[in-house]
Amino acid sequence: MEQSRLSVLRHRIECDLRCGRHQQAADELTDLVGRHPGCETFRRQLTMARNGPVRSTHPDDPSWSASRLGRDPRGLSRVGR
Repeated sequence: MEQSRLSVLRHRIECDLRCGRHQQAADELTDLVGRHPGCETFRRQLTMARNGPVRSTHPDDPSWSASRLGRDPRGLSRVGR
């Protein structure tokens, strides 16, 4: 029963992180890591929560291009015209 509860908790926290609720997740995960120090998933999730949203590092992502070039990616489509 306890394993099922922890599994559901891990999945819910993963959803919280994907929805951008990093601070709330970090607060809860700090407590959970203290109570379950051997749970690598909670430790990984706590690291993710503390680091906040991850930006893409892939060159095909328009936000990556915009951040690297300092421009609106939509403006780049007019360059070749």
